[in-house]
Amino acid sequence: MLFQDLAKRLQPETHSISNSNHTHEAEQFSGGLSIKRILQSVALLWISYFLILTGLDWVSLMSRPDTSPLPWFYYAIHITLAGVVFGLASWDAAQQRLGRVFMPLIIGLISVVPILLTPLITSGPGPITAEPGLVVMRLCPMLCVAVVIVAWQYTWRQVVWFCLVTGALILLPILLRAPRFSSAVAITIVQTSTFLVFGYALSALVQRLRLQNAALIQAHEQLRDYAGTQERLTISRERNRVARELHDTLAHALSGLIVQLEAAKLYREIEPTTSHKLQDSALDAARHGLQETRLALKALRARPLDDLGLVLALQQLAEQLASTTQIKLELNITPKLPPLALELETCIYRVAQEAIRNAIRHANAQHLNIQLSSVGAELSLAVRDDGCGFEPHLIVGADHFGIAGMYERAAELGGQLSINSEPGLGTWVELRFTTKG
Repeated sequence: MLFQDLAKRLQPETHSISNSNHTHEAEQFSGGLSIKRILQSVALLWISYFLILTGLDWVSLMSRPDTSPLPWFYYAIHITLAGVVFGLASWDAAQQRLGRVFMPLIIGLISVVPILLTPLITSGPGPITAEPGLVVMRLCPMLCVAVVIVAWQYTWRQVVWFCLVTGALILLPILLRAPRFSSAVAITIVQTSTFLVFGYALSALVQRLRLQNAALIQAHEQLRDYAGTQERLTISRERNRVARELHDTLAHALSGLIVQLEAAKLYREIEPTTSHKLQDSALDAARHGLQETRLALKALRARPLDDLGLVLALQQLAEQLASTTQIKLELNITPKLPPLALELETCIYRVAQEAIRNAIRHANAQHLNIQLSSVGAELSLAVRDDGCGFEPHLIVGADHFGIAGMYERAAELGGQLSINSEPGLGTWVELRFTTKG
């Protein structure tokens, strides 16, 4: 009943070994060692310890002829118990079948059973004094091992119960034989108190390690979630960038081509010569759009920037788009700009391209003014027209990918984009950047 009560109280709260997780728990220990190897080492050390005790006892008997040896089964039982512990630790099937009972059984075999056997060998003078408390001191190394296992596998509460139960098992036969305070009682109390202090320190250390391990696992999970979020965000941004590049190349090329072909269709009957010119211009625009689309799909960069630079590329873009209509173009571009990063030049070029195409295609404007200037550390692009205008709050929320792409480009590079427009009063698109220079 006493051993069953000890086994019941030693049920682990957080790190118990059950049928389903025993194998996993058994493979975890500090330093990469498993429970199996630890218990095997304990059993081998137990056997070695009692073999050494056997030799020391026989040396003591030879020097003290008036004493008698301890019963042979004292040594045999301890070596047998060590062999049982070694066998249980090596037998995985036994661990799985025993489940939660496995660790209390091992602890009982190491500590409780030897304590219960001790009174059987204290009937007469032996190699050591017959005081039961002093005989139990021979078990001190194994009891220390048991305290370590309890503190490692369980909580401080279980450590206290283990120390109190083992202390009571040692004191009970001593007090039954001589109900008075003796050296054996004092030694038992000191030993139990020492185990409590040792168990508390070890339990606190193990608990701290568990908390640190839990915090490390939580940090790892958070880091994995953060990495996953960053990956999804990167993919989303790259998709948006590809969508903007396709819109700024393929979609613009096709829309410009449609405008020119519609104009050629209108002039086909009235002025065939103008119609042919528009068709030739459309053909050139289609070829140029195809080349630019291929380059965008290959490198996702604006080709004119590679060949001409931002100033000339922007001038060529504006003149080429304005040549397809009767709009009056006014360019005010600063010829010397500070060195700009490729991403910044691409953003300015694409925003200007979108604003110019919108003015030509949707605004029905008569005048178009484009300004690119650099004053101090501020770089600004302004595209103004005197067209029909629109309500900005109605456009931003709709499926207008061009305008949404303009805002996204500016925001990604830390720029400020503003679109001001009113019906009948034209549109003003302004992009500002603060450069490092």
